[in-house]
Amino acid sequence: MVAWLLLMVFPPVTLTLLLVVVVASFGGTLGVREMFVEMLLRLFEWGSKTSRNDEYEELPQEDPSSTSRSPPRVKKRHSSGDLGIIHREKSEIIDSKLHSTDEPPQRSTTVSVVVDDSIDFITAGIEAIIEDQVTSRFRAEQIPSWNLLTRTRFSFQYISWKLSLLWVGGFLFRYLMLVPIRIVLFILGMATMCGVCYLVGHIPNVKVKKFLNRHVMLISMRIFSRSFSSIIRFHDRENRAKKGGICVANHTSPIDVMVLSCDNCYAMIGQRQGGILGFIQNSLSRAESHIWFERSEAADRRKVTQRLREHVEDENKLPIIIFPEGTCINNTSVMMFKKGSFEIGSTIYPIAMKYDSRLTDAFWNSSEQSYGEYLWRMMTSWAIICDVWYLPPMTREPGEDAIAFARRVKRAIAKKGGLVDLEWDGALKRERVSSKLIELQQKLYYDRLARTTTINNLTDEETRTDVLDIMQSISEEDRNTLMKEIDETDDDAAIIRKINPRGMIMSGVMIVAHHSTLLTYRDRAYRVECYYREDNNVVQTEMRVNSHTPSPLASEPIPLPSCQYKVEMAGNSSSHDVSPAIVTIGDSVVHVWTCGEPVHTHIYCMQVHSCVADDGGREKVTVVDADGCSSDSELLSALTYSTPLRAFARSRVFKFADKSDINFACQIRLMMKQDAVNSTCPFLNHICISKTDMESVPGYPMPDDFMTNTENRLSAFRFDERANELFVLDQLLLPHRIEFIPVKNTKDAFTVIRNMQVRGAPLIAVVGALGLLVEISDLEFKSPDEFVQFVDSKVQYLLESRPTAINLRNAMEQILNTAEIEGDAEFKKESVIYAILKIYHDEKDENRRLIWNGYQEIINLKPPEPESKFVLMTICNTGSLATSSWGTALGVICALHQADLVEMVYALETRPYYQGMRLTATELRHSNIPFKIITDSMAAWTMKTHKVDAILVGADQVALNGDTANKIGTYMLAVLAKHHRVPFYPVVPTTSINLSRQTGDDIPIEERPASEMLSVNGVFIGTKDTPVWNPAFDVTPANLITKIITDRGCFPPTELKKSL
Repeated sequence: MVAWLLLMVFPPVTLTLLLVVVVASFGGTLGVREMFVEMLLRLFEWGSKTSRNDEYEELPQEDPSSTSRSPPRVKKRHSSGDLGIIHREKSEIIDSKLHSTDEPPQRSTTVSVVVDDSIDFITAGIEAIIEDQVTSRFRAEQIPSWNLLTRTRFSFQYISWKLSLLWVGGFLFRYLMLVPIRIVLFILGMATMCGVCYLVGHIPNVKVKKFLNRHVMLISMRIFSRSFSSIIRFHDRENRAKKGGICVANHTSPIDVMVLSCDNCYAMIGQRQGGILGFIQNSLSRAESHIWFERSEAADRRKVTQRLREHVEDENKLPIIIFPEGTCINNTSVMMFKKGSFEIGSTIYPIAMKYDSRLTDAFWNSSEQSYGEYLWRMMTSWAIICDVWYLPPMTREPGEDAIAFARRVKRAIAKKGGLVDLEWDGALKRERVSSKLIELQQKLYYDRLARTTTINNLTDEETRTDVLDIMQSISEEDRNTLMKEIDETDDDAAIIRKINPRGMIMSGVMIVAHHSTLLTYRDRAYRVECYYREDNNVVQTEMRVNSHTPSPLASEPIPLPSCQYKVEMAGNSSSHDVSPAIVTIGDSVVHVWTCGEPVHTHIYCMQVHSCVADDGGREKVTVVDADGCSSDSELLSALTYSTPLRAFARSRVFKFADKSDINFACQIRLMMKQDAVNSTCPFLNHICISKTDMESVPGYPMPDDFMTNTENRLSAFRFDERANELFVLDQLLLPHRIEFIPVKNTKDAFTVIRNMQVRGAPLIAVVGALGLLVEISDLEFKSPDEFVQFVDSKVQYLLESRPTAINLRNAMEQILNTAEIEGDAEFKKESVIYAILKIYHDEKDENRRLIWNGYQEIINLKPPEPESKFVLMTICNTGSLATSSWGTALGVICALHQADLVEMVYALETRPYYQGMRLTATELRHSNIPFKIITDSMAAWTMKTHKVDAILVGADQVALNGDTANKIGTYMLAVLAKHHRVPFYPVVPTTSINLSRQTGDDIPIEERPASEMLSVNGVFIGTKDTPVWNPAFDVTPANLITKIITDRGCFPPTELKKSL
């Protein structure tokens, strides 16, 4: 019996499904859905009439003997709020008061005006609550009558027993008949799209691939539409986009894409999703170029814009579909279009979409429903009806900006679809109103008080501003539009330009020089920009800058210096002018370039560039490029300028494979110092910046021996290059005892790093590398593989000592890469030793450039005045005890102190290891820098009370987006700095930037033992079983950082990646 039942039911169902799929594949219809919808609409109309007729209960029969009449039952009705009975006739009282420019003949008291205005403000607030044009667009549209499906928002809905029976029948029909068929169709469409798209993605022929993709997508989307019983009517199809271009449409739900793709194929751009929607996105990307991005990442937005521009410029690609509202609206209105897609300059193909809500509500409220829940609601509905209108293509008009163009397109879509055109931003669905917008309203009201009351005695000109004048002169619609476009950082000039971008801009550069003939470090250049609005017929304010006439130059002629290039053996202190004639591959040599005599260093500077090595014939290799940068560090190290007219670079001898001779040739660019410009070389921030050049600048803090004399600073370690002996200062014993620990191998190096006897990201890298050098210097290896395996094991071992120290990782990777070069074991060993020594010396050069850049950044915070000094704050220890030289953040502070520019340094104690109390205090005292130690919790009050000018911190590593990992407490300091508007600067070498970490979320945070927090110098301040969480580091988000000071320059976090 069951078998017969299955045979009777399934063959017809199967045949029906096949028929639906075949008809859908060709875009045809049998008219069944249209008949079904027509029947439903008539049924709903009958149900609505039945509900209204039965809504009044029958009146009881009158009793003739009764002298009184029983009143009829009260008619049950909908609440006034649901039916819109409460409504407002918009008043303009407050608006007219705020934007009026009339002055009363006699000013009233402030109290009387405020009291009078309070009533009007309350009225305006109630009106806004009754008619909120924003939040109502993110709720489902109310249908006029019940469709036996959707829950209404009516507080009471009369339902008769007839409709109840009809609802039960409809429920059984939808869930037992329609839903199974729709699920099968949906699975079939999904399998077709994913499976065939995967196969199409492997077809090498582009034309065939595009042809198949178009037909597969049309078939798949049409099958998808049948799984919702969709009826889609396309109008004006002659306006469809055919090749390239951008299609924009109003947005109601993710199935908008399905609806549009039933008639045309599109490339898509949108936010990357998870779940079912994310699976669909990945399937589509296999066969066609789509753009998915993370909306939270600003860097991705720039990439999306670039990819979008490249896409629309290629006429062979599909038109791209964009929903510029950026969020789903309930299909009753069109909200503000984001301007991004209208800035590309391409032709725009507008599309208007209007859903019929009588059978189902297609709006997706993503705040309340997941995408899977939404699809299920659509599948269990009656049907989806949508009308699509293709509008004629639109392009930007001459002089029209992207915002105006977006508005024009939006108005056309709203008009065609019968939707309300709103200027509100859909982002208000999730975001708070900008504080800048609130401040503007407050300014307007203050202007009213100043104009009509005796609140102050300011003159008219003092109380008036251009922003207030313009705000009072424009319409309410324009004001609402303006307020949505204002950013927090916009000043008055920026706001004026957003009101009316038409006008005239005049700009120039103003240079303030402090020397009659030369440019000095005190000089400043200012870019002056004046904007005159279109309505300014006459420029009333004149700005004049008098020309500066320099005093006469010295008439004594100075001869042009002669230059010399030679190669010396490393360690050879002789001054022979002739390079060695015979050398051996692998010998250490030094390339030296010099120009002129010491007298010339005050006038000239030089740049070595365009160096080539050749065999005397056609074979040439560039070792220094046109910008003065080493092309290959394996051939030639970075050039170091010891004076403005002397440079050197280290190298190991190399040669061409088939020639015994090798020739070197370089070009030297000479220039007057005042003509020197910033170099693009990644190793030099400025073409003349070197130790000697910095000392030659008047007022520069460093004395002659600032960078070289170790007696002027505490030394964190001692290293003898000849004897290969390493001793490190035990920083745990400071400040009470100074004791050096011998480091004889990588195990000792691991121990001092792990126990924090050595700390500071740059110093950790140097100590780890030198520990390996000491260990391998006396060892012999039988084979190259044995040496590589030995180095690899030691490198991996050292990396475990401090996982967050990117400097250590970079150094270890550099050592390991050197060990893997071709050669025998002895050659590999010598190469690794040379690489380690290079890391040691490069860290010093890097530190010198870092201090220079940090010094320049800080002195620019204040105008140069004789008594101008800085109050600074720092955390942890970032001085000579953390590097092999003067330090990072504390090194900058020392440089400022040498220039007598430091008033006070507030150093945080830095719990739980008290590096600030023990180490930073020791260094500051040693350098005679005025300082005070404060607890970590005192930072906020110190900023407010003592007016801190800048905060300088170090970093263990920095992610590509600028997120910075440093000692625990740094994040807290950055938050406080943001609140108190104190510039916050991480001072880090570029070796601390982790190219493999996109954001701070990718940085691992080391957690230390509980004993470090529970004890101080071995004495427990809490019980040993106290639960403790002890992260050693935290990550400061990039948006809290003013600039990141590096050896390559000072960069806002958003520009850090470009500098690498």
